Amino acid sequence: MKNLDQFRQNSFIEIKGIDSVEFLNSLITNDCHILNETTSIYTCLLSPQGKYLHDFILIKTPTGLLIDITTKQKDIFLKRLNLYKLRSKVDIIDTENTWSLAYIDPLQASYLSKLLEFPLNIGIKVGQTLYHHHYGFFVTDPRHIDLGIRWIYPASMLVDKFSPFFLNQDQYEMKRISLAIPSSDRDLIPDKSLPLENNFDELGAINWKKGCYIGQEVTARMKYKNAARKKLYTVRLETRLTNGAYKILTSAHHEAGELFSTHQNIGLALLRLEFLNTKEQFFVESELGRVLVFIH
Repeated sequence: MKNLDQFRQNSFIEIKGIDSVEFLNSLITNDCHILNETTSIYTCLLSPQGKYLHDFILIKTPTGLLIDITTKQKDIFLKRLNLYKLRSKVDIIDTENTWSLAYIDPLQASYLSKLLEFPLNIGIKVGQTLYHHHYGFFVTDPRHIDLGIRWIYPASMLVDKFSPFFLNQDQYEMKRISLAIPSSDRDLIPDKSLPLENNFDELGAINWKKGCYIGQEVTARMKYKNAARKKLYTVRLETRLTNGAYKILTSAHHEAGELFSTHQNIGLALLRLEFLNTKEQFFVESELGRVLVFIH
């Protein structure tokens, strides 16, 4: 089905065992102690140098913790988790073919609720979570409320009749890019991207009050010294471009940043802050020739 194709790119990993919370909490940027049956979080795993490795959504289940991560990242993430496991009393389980993901249009949630005969009393604040033993997990996207509700349902469930209530790929991408939310696979580069340059703080992925985690020292120093040199912004394009990495140049041919995700006439650009308040014109060289880039 077309409107589910994009979300088949997500996979799920379950963490079980008495050390589950403390094990993950020592690794990731957010605080696992915030998790409960009604609250999920967005978080990331960094390198010791404070650079991005993985980002994911973390959900508390009746039996442990569920990680919602892109399929492209799953295998290397599993290897890293097992590397850090050491003597922790945890089981790390690849739940392949157990769960599937769809995005519920927040404007359609009340109608879907009637069809499910189950009250979807969420969507008021980010991270709100409901669990149903038959339907699975309903999670108001922890990154931004306007992204809608993630429905993590059993992979064996037939959901075709519910598809009119889902966001399709075009709708989702337009929302994501408009909100300047990076895609794990399109906008973020492992071992290179920095969380504070890619809006992780604004998206609630970093808890500044928790204890140590991998990469904390570098990340905290960058925040408190205001050392970020770039920032991810939504930009408007003169014409449509295919997804890819384009260098953004100024009219004086200085490199001002990079353009990553694009959809219709908008895109996500990692821009050097020094160029934001200049009067120079921005453009990329593409297969279509020179295309102007306008900062929102």
